[in-house]
Amino acid sequence: MSTFIPHSLCEARFDPINQRTVLIAPKRAKRPKTHNEHQCPGCIPALTPPAVYVWPESADPLSDKWDIRVVPNKFSCFSDSGGNQRCGTSSGFKAIQDPAGRCEVVFETRHHIYPVYARTDTEIEHFFRALISRYKSARSDPRARFWFAFKNLGRVAGGTMDHEHWQLYTLPFIPTSIQERYARAAQYFNEEGQNLYQRVFEDEANSGSRVVAITEHFLTFVPFAAGLPYEICIAPRRSSAD
Repeated sequence: MSTFIPHSLCEARFDPINQRTVLIAPKRAKRPKTHNEHQCPGCIPALTPPAVYVWPESADPLSDKWDIRVVPNKFSCFSDSGGNQRCGTSSGFKAIQDPAGRCEVVFETRHHIYPVYARTDTEIEHFFRALISRYKSARSDPRARFWFAFKNLGRVAGGTMDHEHWQLYTLPFIPTSIQERYARAAQYFNEEGQNLYQRVFEDEANSGSRVVAITEHFLTFVPFAAGLPYEICIAPRRSSAD
């Protein structure tokens, strides 16, 4: 297997030592790095692929009347066609060229500076409904194995644009860290006969010392062994194996 990848291709490489899959995406080095309101691609529809979701639904995706806009990432790690060409070496290194999957960008507001704490409850609700809509779309693809959303805010966090946005990834594989989490939960259930997550959530709720809020459907708390300052867990109060 060659270590050189054309900038038009990406690879999902398997590391046999650490038992993990790593995405190698040379073309992402070409993604724009802008910190100027008038240069934000999400605010200029002509500079992005056609939107796959807008809110309000009646808004013209090519106008400036939208509140939320979701577009395919021009510098995706994946391919809609998903060539999935497999290659490998005698030493055990394996890879999938042009892996199937999705990478989308969510511009959660068309305002360049509009922090979450300044928004209304309705605006935040509409944004999470947009995430749910894209999740349902992703899981309808039989090639999808794992979906997640993340947000890097600002250059210190690794963001290449100051304009607030999220990225949505649909992976054709389950990350090793997630597989290990599933395995730990299964092992705990087999040994203790209890749901590990539900046990932790109940302990946090009963303790109350780290609880931020409790509603009918969710428990929000600072984890006992938080890995980051200000880390908050939003946990469902109804058990689900999904």
